[in-house]
Amino acid sequence: MKVGALVLAAGSSQRMGTQNKLLAEVGGKAIISRVLSTVSLAGIEPVILVTGHESQSVQSAVQGFPLQLVHNDEYQHGLSSSLQCGLKALPENVSAVIVVLGDMPLLTVQQVESLLVVHSRDADKRAIVVPVREGRRGNPVLWPRYYWPDILELEGDSGAKTLMAKYPQNVVEVPSVEDGSFIDIDTPEMLKTVSDWFEKPVAKEN
Repeated sequence: MKVGALVLAAGSSQRMGTQNKLLAEVGGKAIISRVLSTVSLAGIEPVILVTGHESQSVQSAVQGFPLQLVHNDEYQHGLSSSLQCGLKALPENVSAVIVVLGDMPLLTVQQVESLLVVHSRDADKRAIVVPVREGRRGNPVLWPRYYWPDILELEGDSGAKTLMAKYPQNVVEVPSVEDGSFIDIDTPEMLKTVSDWFEKPVAKEN
């Protein structure tokens, strides 16, 4: 049994205006490419990428990555529909999935690997593993197969995090000091902030 990744890249980026945030570049690379690079370097396989809005453009931006593309025709119905499309595409030998948002370019390999380590130590494989900082839960989140029937019953744009209230005893929080799990790109202002961060000169050591 293995852990797969479900990367959500179907949203219409309404708060970004006319720009598709996943295709916007930070540090010379499209945001979705940065996210997929992180997932790939963490050694996760298989990777399912769920597309929706401007799917052809998103597919063009991710050529070369080892992944399976799944198109969600009902992406406008909310995040839950993309989750469900992705889960249905995962093979039977996948015992858990890390749900990754496609608009988090600061996510690091270390943050992803920390979730995998906790899962590997979980005897009954029912721990919902989530990063946390100063009481705030972030992304990605690792969901064992045990919860997939509940996820397949979700509706709207709330996502699977609503299930944490249903199974609070099974939620395991992984402390994180890095920004990557807590910053997503939703507005032009946030895009500029993150882009400026990438453009900061790196201090040289003496």
